[in-house]
Amino acid sequence: SYKLARNCNLEGGSNPYGNFMQPYEYRIIKFDGKGMLGGILDLPDVKSEFNQMGESGWELVPMLDTNDAYGSTKWVVATFKRAKMTEN
Repeated sequence: SYKLARNCNLEGGSNPYGNFMQPYEYRIIKFDGKGMLGGILDLPDVKSEFNQMGESGWELVPMLDTNDAYGSTKWVVATFKRAKMTEN
């Protein structure tokens, strides 16, 4: 069975987990900006990837894009997080 991991190194403070901080794990996915000047995403592919991540318990947090020459989008980078699980 699994339970949420707890970090016992914190003291006091107002935290919804009491004196424990909820640890997270992160996954980063990079999508290429296609097209002659970039900036074109395969939206069905992005949607499919996002849905798979959501079904696995991952939450999308901020996205960013990286620029190439003249401000065209080279990549779109999506970061996902979820509560870190530990075996019990």
